[in-house]
Amino acid sequence: MRRFLGTLIGAGLILYGVGTLLSHTLFGDPRDEQRAIATAEQYVTTYYPHIEVSAVHAGLQIWGSDAYVVTFASQTSEDTQFDVVVNGDGAIINDYYDDVLSGTVTFNRLHAEYHPLVETALRSLPFDYELYEEVLTIYEGEGSAEEALDPATLILDHPYDIKQIGRDHGSLVIWIEGEDATAQHASERMRDVKRVLDEADVPFRTLLISIQDGNKSFYSGRVNAEDIDQEGLVERLQRNHKEWMEME
Repeated sequence: MRRFLGTLIGAGLILYGVGTLLSHTLFGDPRDEQRAIATAEQYVTTYYPHIEVSAVHAGLQIWGSDAYVVTFASQTSEDTQFDVVVNGDGAIINDYYDDVLSGTVTFNRLHAEYHPLVETALRSLPFDYELYEEVLTIYEGEGSAEEALDPATLILDHPYDIKQIGRDHGSLVIWIEGEDATAQHASERMRDVKRVLDEADVPFRTLLISIQDGNKSFYSGRVNAEDIDQEGLVERLQRNHKEWMEME
């Protein structure tokens, strides 16, 4: 009996040790996490003494790594939030405070506000579809789409009118499968999309419809919102598709 109990206790200890090791490998050691937070806090205090932020989250950069990502945020500035990456030796690998200065955090805030408006409005569509995750296009220099939004033009913490942002910069891409991959059908679906967005008072700048029907596909190209209800839409989509095919 004693031998049996000893075997059970030994097996339990082994399982506990393996579980702890696996947990630390996948999710990190809490002691290492606290050291990473302290290191990141000292770094931010030293290099960014003009901002008031605190660590609000920390976790492994990727499973099994020894680097931690520590997220800082301000209680008074919703756009002042950034990550500091600390490796297992306590060295700072990178920090992303430039995302605050460049307007990228503000851009992400606007995107996070606009996306659910679009997503909710589209739920009333009478067909299956997939909405591309990015509903605002970020300006990346020459060659960017005309509706792209330049983060450098954004003001930190400014209370933007999100519907005006959508009207000026909303760039929607919708995929449809198993329907007629023709200019005529794409024009009908494009007008369906515009109708439900108009009914929900969710403005946008451009819309692109892509239809896949087996081996056949149709690509509408980007069309401005004000042009969707105009005559000649089918012909325009056909031209856009032809140009796209010639570039393939």
